[in-house]
Amino acid sequence: MSRITMSSAKFKLQNAISKSLVLLIIVLLAAPFSLKAEEDSVRISLTITGSGTCTAKVGGRTVVLPALLPVGANLSLTANPTNGWKVKKWDNDNTANSRTIVMPATDFEYTLEFERKQYDMTLTSVEGGHVEDANGNIITTQQ
Repeated sequence: MSRITMSSAKFKLQNAISKSLVLLIIVLLAAPFSLKAEEDSVRISLTITGSGTCTAKVGGRTVVLPALLPVGANLSLTANPTNGWKVKKWDNDNTANSRTIVMPATDFEYTLEFERKQYDMTLTSVEGGHVEDANGNIITTQQ
């Protein structure tokens, strides 16, 4: 019959606590997290007018705007116009569908404006015919 003394029980408890603490430290070191202070992050928001959406990514990960992002992070914005629409301009008059922004040191609101695509058309009617608009109104007639 084995005897457990108070000192051996205390050692087993300390040993179990040490193993648990080591395991906790390993888990914490392996977990992706940031210790950045809140003042190192800025709020970014986006106002969209017209018909379309915008995809925002940081480091390949999609973020939902508005968001708090680290100062200096590269934010990729991609405009996604609805069919029949196009990018009119971003806040800086840029008309490209995509842009990358280095996060500034202060909160910022970007704007994205979509506009309908326009097409020039030349319509000619044949003799005795006419051209109508979508509502059935006669636009031109040929005599």
